[in-house]
Amino acid sequence: MMSSNLLFSISLLIVCLLCLVNASESKLVTMEELKTKNGENNSLIWLSMLGKVYDVTAGKEYYGPGESYNSLTAADTSVPFVSGTFTPEEAEKDPGMCHYIYSS
Repeated sequence: MMSSNLLFSISLLIVCLLCLVNASESKLVTMEELKTKNGENNSLIWLSMLGKVYDVTAGKEYYGPGESYNSLTAADTSVPFVSGTFTPEEAEKDPGMCHYIYSS
């Protein structure tokens, strides 16, 4: 039986790959803009990993407000993805990234 962390990692990887397939343009995203994309007030839901920003709005049943992975949205999730520890505390750790690229 797969652990929930492994299952989440696989799911996140699939979502990220789908985002890459649908990418048509790129733009620089500030951390301030990223922090607003958490699904509240019907906003988009974004997360960043390893310097790339992914729109995970389609998975709002997992990433939306009040859902289990919402603490990973509107933030850089590089540290949780690499460590396999998907907690709000792990998501707050500084990954050392200095810029973010959003591909829509």
